[in-house]
Amino acid sequence: MRPTENYLPLVATAAALTFAVLAAFEVYVLREPTRIAADEGRDRQAATASGGQLFARNCATCHGEHGEGSEDGPALNSRQLLNTTSDATIFSVVSSGVPNTKMPAWNQRLGGPLTDDEIRQLSVFIRAWQATAPDLGQAARKGDAALGSAIFNSTCVICHGENGKGTSRAPTLNDPQRLRQLDDAWYRNTISKGRPAQGMPTWGTVLSPTQINDVLALIDSWRSAAPSTVVTSTQTTATQ
Repeated sequence: MRPTENYLPLVATAAALTFAVLAAFEVYVLREPTRIAADEGRDRQAATASGGQLFARNCATCHGEHGEGSEDGPALNSRQLLNTTSDATIFSVVSSGVPNTKMPAWNQRLGGPLTDDEIRQLSVFIRAWQATAPDLGQAARKGDAALGSAIFNSTCVICHGENGKGTSRAPTLNDPQRLRQLDDAWYRNTISKGRPAQGMPTWGTVLSPTQINDVLALIDSWRSAAPSTVVTSTQTTATQ
């Protein structure tokens, strides 16, 4: 008679190995987020270091050694700017430059010397200032109407007409009643984000925050020059 084979030790061994594999996998899964975070931290640190070298060679002359700004370029190490400007906008402005200013296009695709990866490293370096960026107050937000006029004439006049008088493509901007109904916050949001349904492009990926401030300064100058009689008329209408 053939003896009965005992498979229990083999089953027990297989079960133990299975549980060991599952336990090892569980430990791996639990440790994976920490590992990924550590890798991302090292990548960010490396990008910041490389971006710092690029900034020192290419940007510090105009924007200051620590991003404090100069007569040739605005401050980048600014709480207001970094809190309101996305990484995509920083990348776009560095890539394409700022029309009618000393800021050139840095991306190789547009004739500049830097690759996409180098511009990303610059963006990471600039973003690293955000945690300790100084509050530059109203001075950082104040625009220049003369610069705003140059920007308007090169980017906006084709749709909004000379001196904001409007065209068949876009409404009048230099309208006293409209200027008093809509404040700078509305104009800033509209310029930055656009109004695609009405054909208004998203200028926040082309114009820098400082450049948008200049356009707002131009709009403010129109508002200040609006006839005072319009104020009385508007107030009377509102009262009725």
